[in-house]
Amino acid sequence: MGRAFVLIDNGYLTPILRKLTTSKDEIRFKLDYKKFSETIVNSNQDELVRSIVYDCPPYLNKKNSKKEDTDRHQRAMNFFNKLKSMDKIDVKLGYLGFRGMNSDGKPIYVQKKVDVLLTLDLVKYGPRADRIYLVTGDQDFIPAIEYAQENGINVCIVRIQDAWISDQIMRVCDQSMELTWSQLSTLKR
Repeated sequence: MGRAFVLIDNGYLTPILRKLTTSKDEIRFKLDYKKFSETIVNSNQDELVRSIVYDCPPYLNKKNSKKEDTDRHQRAMNFFNKLKSMDKIDVKLGYLGFRGMNSDGKPIYVQKKVDVLLTLDLVKYGPRADRIYLVTGDQDFIPAIEYAQENGINVCIVRIQDAWISDQIMRVCDQSMELTWSQLSTLKR
């Protein structure tokens, strides 16, 4: 039994969870992040030290916001604050940056700071853990994973059944585990 951190790239996880919605009225699958994290660490009989969710709220133009945009932003912040209030769960937020307009005249937004926050924590919490579980599919984290491994940290990638994940990240991690759709469906709040 070891001490473990779970680092969750929510920008990766959220689209996967949308596939679990059961009706048109349900906007998203309401995951119990604490149960989710405990399920992950219990797979190796580890002890959850902390689970950290990395995300960013929806873009909000402070000069010219519509009520629906302000409401969506407030719902996201309420969700993040609720997560932060849970035992052993933390939230670290980046932001959406405006990149320009696409060919249809719709704005293009990109996440900023989120990957850097996760990378820093992977390196920072590594020495305090026996194992770090990563919920992401992004190969950009490979250098940080390799650094953690060079310092004796076991890194386990968490794969969601049928969800896209980089082949390179699967190869570089010490371990991988898969959560099935049926397992995820039991982790609803």
